[in-house]
Amino acid sequence: FHYPQTNFLRMFCRGFDIAYCWASQILQEFFAQGDKETECGFSVSHMCSRQSTLLPTSQIGFISFVVLPYFKVLSELLP
Repeated sequence: FHYPQTNFLRMFCRGFDIAYCWASQILQEFFAQGDKETECGFSVSHMCSRQSTLLPTSQIGFISFVVLPYFKVLSELLP
């Protein structure tokens, strides 16, 4: 089976170069959103600030709160 919602998570199962490329692209999207939020006078969403978001820290958080729980549940479903 192929589940489209797992596409983003699959990058963590690939090599560093691919994961780094994806992470950089995602952060650029987040930063563009943060720029738009600033332009509209809104407070900037978490991980969308060019001034305070760091790639390594954002990846640790994403892996800890999204990737690991996902694979934990997956391993319980498919032992």
